[in-house]
Parts: sequence; structure tokens; C-alpha cells
Amino acid sequence: MSIGWGQEDITPPQIMDFSFYPNEINVIESGQLINFSFTGVDDLSGVQMLEFRFISPSGQQSIQRNINDCIEESDTGECNGSVEEYIQPNVENGIYTLNFLQIRDNVGNQIYYYLDCN
Repeated sequence: MSIGWGQEDITPPQIMDFSFYPNEINVIESGQLINFSFTGVDDLSGVQMLEFRFISPSGQQSIQRNINDCIEESDTGECNGSVEEYIQPNVENGIYTLNFLQIRDNVGNQIYYYLDCN
């Protein structure tokens, strides 16, 4: 016997937007802040977090963060979050490539987006 009280959340959330500013920094002499932001949407339970990682040109260094604080718009189901990351001076020079994005909802449904960095 089973009893149902409503709709079960089995669908992972979706990333609608992911951005960062500034998109170019110089950390040879001093560190700098980058602001990362995203918009996600989930059909039932709401977005819990977004995780991302950028890989250095050599693959030896990375920038990886979670955005856990998300402001949900009740009428659209969209969730907006942001985080600032301080980039230390004298990190590896060059273009860092987005390696992956992961988004998870409040019941654990998640989806990963991997990008080939080679």
C-alpha cells in the first residue's frame, strides 16, 4: 500500500545564467576580487546550490567555489545567487577555463555540466 500527498520532485534544477565580473584581471602585483553570479530554476523544491570550477592553463591550479545563498523569486521559481572570490597575487598567468558547473535542488536532484579543458 502507498499513500501520496503530492507531486514528487525527481527533476534536477536548471542553470539559466552563469556569469562573472570582471572577466579579465591582472594579479601580478596584487590580488583582485571577482564576482560570480547565477540564475537557476527548479520545478518543485527550489535550488539549493551551484558549484563551479575554473582550471589554469597548466591544469595545476583551480578556482572552485559553491554559491549556497540563493534568493528565490516565488512567482517565477527562479533563484539568484552570487559570491565574491579573492584571487591571490602571483597565481599562474593565462586564461583559466571553466571545467564544470553543478546545480542541486533541495531534495538532492542534481546535474553536472562538464567542459573539455584539453
